[in-house]
Amino acid sequence: PTAAMSVAIVDRLKAAGVLTAGIRTQTTSRHAEHLAINVDVLFCKGRHERAVYENLFAGKGPRLENACLLSLPEVYPLAPLSLPDKYALVLGTAPASGQSDEEYWDFNERLFRVAEAAGLPLVFKGHGMAAELDDVWLAKCGARGSRCLRISDVRRNRELMDRAALVVSAATTLLYYALLRGTPVILVQSQTDSAIPDEFRGAPLARNTPAEDLDSVRIDWPALLDSARNAQTWFKENYFLEKGPDAILDDLLGGRDGETASAREGKREGDHAATT
Repeated sequence: PTAAMSVAIVDRLKAAGVLTAGIRTQTTSRHAEHLAINVDVLFCKGRHERAVYENLFAGKGPRLENACLLSLPEVYPLAPLSLPDKYALVLGTAPASGQSDEEYWDFNERLFRVAEAAGLPLVFKGHGMAAELDDVWLAKCGARGSRCLRISDVRRNRELMDRAALVVSAATTLLYYALLRGTPVILVQSQTDSAIPDEFRGAPLARNTPAEDLDSVRIDWPALLDSARNAQTWFKENYFLEKGPDAILDDLLGGRDGETASAREGKREGDHAATT
């Protein structure tokens, strides 16, 4: 949304009287990006995202509507990987803005230490934007780094998550799929992101914070499995999963006069009640 071309295209369409709408398949807490959104209608995936927009725009921004499109890993026709029967999947992240290499490597260390506490083989799926930093860090780890199976192909994301016994990760949209599957998740926070409420803040997920001593990390499997079931329920209750592409099209194609789908539905119910 901060791209000048995106803003210019929407402004041009609006000037021509064309209804414009948008949805973010990924969620960010960067208010500067939100403020650049200039569409007429902004669809919100879940309660957290809607609350962020309501607080920021204070009624002066786009018309907010509930509808959900999730950024989920795709299926590709590839031969299956040779993976351990049970493994902990470590999802790497991209370096944060202004984060030093050392700070990034420290976070990698936390991710791996938490995952190692599960006592399972590790599979590491790093972020594409951090490949070179991960090369250096894994080389520093020596034999410990070489024991980890590293997968870089993004086409393998779904397969890796389908077969994982545990996912250890920072807050990322890949967790949508893990939560929908009911896979146990441990969310690891860094010094950089722990001060910003992430979209999973209300979820009953196991978390590891920067203040926790890595030497004392223990995995309580029964509690972790319970949290996975509870987090799956939480996700379905807090994201508007029942309002997918059909709800978006219904609103846009039927709402050229500015009337929302929910308003039209209320009018239909009122007409039915009057007739009855």
